[in-house]
Amino acid sequence: MSHKSPWFPTPALPERLAIQNVTPPLGGIRNEGDKKLNTFSDKTLFELLERLKLQGELRDIEWMIIFTRDEEFKAMSANDLLNATKLIWTHLLKSGRLLNRTLNRLMQGQDRGYLSMASSLVGSMPSNVSQIGSIKDKQRFAWVKAVTTDDYLTCARICMNRGCSIHDFVELLGFSVTGEYLNKVVNLAANVLPTSPDEKQLKWWLACQRKMSRDMTLEQLEVLLVKTTYVESGTQFDNWLNEHCLPDSIDTYWYSLSTDSQKKLKSFYNVIDYQSVDFLFKKLSETSIDPSLHPTPAKNLRMRTEFWASYSESFHRVRFLLTQRSFNLLKTTCDLERVTLMPSSVVNDVSEICIFDIENYLLIERFRGSDIDLGVFHKTEQLESFLFNSETLDAHDIDKLKPNWIHDHRDYWQWRLVSFLKQLNITSNNGKSRWARTLRIEEKEQVNMMLQRRYGNTLDKRKYFKTSVRN
Repeated sequence: MSHKSPWFPTPALPERLAIQNVTPPLGGIRNEGDKKLNTFSDKTLFELLERLKLQGELRDIEWMIIFTRDEEFKAMSANDLLNATKLIWTHLLKSGRLLNRTLNRLMQGQDRGYLSMASSLVGSMPSNVSQIGSIKDKQRFAWVKAVTTDDYLTCARICMNRGCSIHDFVELLGFSVTGEYLNKVVNLAANVLPTSPDEKQLKWWLACQRKMSRDMTLEQLEVLLVKTTYVESGTQFDNWLNEHCLPDSIDTYWYSLSTDSQKKLKSFYNVIDYQSVDFLFKKLSETSIDPSLHPTPAKNLRMRTEFWASYSESFHRVRFLLTQRSFNLLKTTCDLERVTLMPSSVVNDVSEICIFDIENYLLIERFRGSDIDLGVFHKTEQLESFLFNSETLDAHDIDKLKPNWIHDHRDYWQWRLVSFLKQLNITSNNGKSRWARTLRIEEKEQVNMMLQRRYGNTLDKRKYFKTSVRN
């Protein structure tokens, strides 16, 4: 092969071998009166092939000589080469013992990165091996043929069709699993899978990763996610993705994946661009013990993060805008690479802001301000691009928006908000919520009084959506 250099081990034999020990003789005396014995290296490939054709057998050492005559094969005409290689493989395929020794020899060379047989012989390995009786021997031959011709895609496909991991399959064939070529085979496991691989095929792919490096698995995962259109919940592949590929998993591939692969995972799991929303909600809530916070904003922070955490499974996308305060508190415990830090200012320091993409709506929530309302917007491409694709975004930008609906954080706001969201077909995780009940009469009266006081003289209720100081 072009990338391998032939390297032939020298037989452990004396320089000259007594011809009388070889029957029949390999040519005898060269010239009449010349008593000098011939050496094995004196025998030409043509002479050995003639003996094979006439006698039908050769000694092991003679086969070794044939295997190492690379230059003599290359010097043959095309027709002579075809006849010679056909003769050799016909005899090898007839002898199970000789064939398996030859296959072992070839694989031992592969494991060490060299070609242990004349390249002309390797390149002429036949496709029709009906002479081989044993199924295992046929599999061994097909494997060696693919490996020695660098057809690693075929190797991977053979293993997939058997449903056996690549390393396990090689062991079943009786070959070593230490060869560097195996990495090339395993690295094509995802390539041989069809579009929309089924559970069995995905399970096979996972089995192939057990002995592979993180970088190789990551490279294959990129290929696999392009092909994968559905992940069945509870399957081995689903569990593996949850454990290794989502943002808050212990040993995650998330931050090393391409944007396209991250988008594919988002379509399966509604994950977001940073640590999972539940994780960040939890960490944000923990910052409420910050002594610099007044008790009321601290309470608001805890209550609102708790409420929205109960809707986390509905989020298609989420973007957090952090204040300098929360950013400083979280930067040592969270990966904040994909959250947005708002520069410190009177308006920006009022509250952390969270933008939710849910169903056909975009929601903007502040976690701390008592008089700041939740804003609900119809989703449009322009607004979606502004809220999620703008590199810089802060409370000043949010102030300029006019929501289609608002919802306050006053009396019994959680219970009322659950009902409001339900009207928009937005439901909490598993359809259950601790705030999902109808308010009692006295509670409704309290709410009505609050709303009348708050909005009675206000022409534009949307002013309570803004983060700026009230008039």
